[in-house]
Parts: sequence; C-alpha cells; structure tokens
Amino acid sequence: MIARKKAAAIAQRTKRGAKVNAEIAANVAAISNKVNARSNVVMTARKKAAVRKNAATNAK
Repeated sequence: MIARKKAAAIAQRTKRGAKVNAEIAANVAAISNKVNARSNVVMTARKKAAVRKNAATNAK
C-alpha cells in the first residue's frame, strides 16, 4: 500500500509522465506483493516448525 501511495504522489507531481509512472507503480506494487507473499510463506513454515518442536518436547 505504501509503495502505491508513493507512486501516486509521484504521478501527481508530473502529469506528462503519468502513464509511465502508473506502469512503474504497478510494477512496484507487484514486486512488493511478491516479496510479502514469500515472507509469509517463510513465516508460516517457521511457525509450523516451532509447533512441531514444541509437540516433540511435550511428548518426551
């Protein structure tokens, strides 16, 4: 969201390159979404591992 807002602010500043800025904004948003998705996957994997570890220690 922050990236999109920043890009929108830039687009307002320069009306001539608005189309280019919109494209850049879309690309930036897509990249940040990808990064977020990847970190979410990593975090859930870590959480699952922690849960498994706890279950193993409790079972002992």
